[in-house]
Amino acid sequence: MRGVTFSGIDENSIVTRGYDVFDASDYMGRTSTVLADRIRYSFYEFTMPYDNVTATVTWVPVGGSESEITAAKDSAKTALKTALDG
Repeated sequence: MRGVTFSGIDENSIVTRGYDVFDASDYMGRTSTVLADRIRYSFYEFTMPYDNVTATVTWVPVGGSESEITAAKDSAKTALKTALDG
């Protein structure tokens, strides 16, 4: 993903947060030491105004054939729509 842009809202009112992931499992022979990863710029938070807000996600190819990239895009769009529609 290259980025996310918004229309219908002042971009200064959007707060960007990261997401921390912790793993204390013994998966694949790991020790019980907790591993942490931070996924930067993974959440965009704002108070919904009375008008519509449009979020536009810009994708970049990460490899694979054209049909694999298209299938990955379609899958991501479906997952996002499902999450937003509840």
